[in-house]
Amino acid sequence: MKILVTGAGGQLGRELQVQVGNAPWVTEATFCHRIDLDITEPDAVVSTITHFRPDTIINCAAYTAVDRAESEPDRAYAINALGVENLALACKKIGSRLIHISTDYVFTGDHTQPYLPGDKTAPINTYGKSKLEGEIRMKQALPSATTVRTSWVFGNHGNNFVTTMLKLSETKERIGVVSDQWGAPTYTADLARFILKLLALQNTWGHTLHFSNSGFTNWCDFTREIFLQATRVGLINKTPEVAAITTAEYPTAAPRPGSSILCLKETTAVLGKPPRHWKQALAAMLSERRLLSP
Repeated sequence: MKILVTGAGGQLGRELQVQVGNAPWVTEATFCHRIDLDITEPDAVVSTITHFRPDTIINCAAYTAVDRAESEPDRAYAINALGVENLALACKKIGSRLIHISTDYVFTGDHTQPYLPGDKTAPINTYGKSKLEGEIRMKQALPSATTVRTSWVFGNHGNNFVTTMLKLSETKERIGVVSDQWGAPTYTADLARFILKLLALQNTWGHTLHFSNSGFTNWCDFTREIFLQATRVGLINKTPEVAAITTAEYPTAAPRPGSSILCLKETTAVLGKPPRHWKQALAAMLSERRLLSP
């Protein structure tokens, strides 16, 4: 199977490059950075896909600056909506399949239970709205496309919440972190392995699936666990005090969902078991980071 990955410079795209060797059904993999392929350019998309003729495209290209999207909605929609539609139309033209990575932010965040893939979507910020529009446009153009929604992504390739907290620990004695936003962290290595597994499964085409690590937490408790585990493996020498604050005390340009926990029932069926707990995944990420440290 030949695959092409867009957004190869992002943290998930880079992780797919690491993990693809563990997927023997992938015989050829092309990784396109933004400089190689701008998905907002329809002609470039058609030209690139026609040239490589992949069996499947994995779209990791995205505008992910949640707060900046409020002041740059045109850019967010160009990448997250129109760009995804361009990929879907090009896939339809040459008969390729498409796996698209979306987000928990397509939901309002007012559920008391984890969100099912078929639950009503109603994003509350521009980023979420642009990602949902991408899902809709993709399905209209290519019904066989697969959507994988994920949440709170972290890993050792690129910037994310975990790496930011580790950096802050070097200079901060006390950190205030929101404790009333709930979700499930997702380790890029586990997400990448799940996506690669989907390539070999015919019965998931056309589906919308949710993937995160098991369990859930809030940003404040997530931070405390990061510091606890990072201290344990010797990544940080001191642990800042972590103070719980409310969303109201930490205003942002883009509103955030109060609870965007994703239901993993379908994912568990695909894997044959639930994804590992986020604390175990965090331990794996930090252990790898310790090995990579000079």
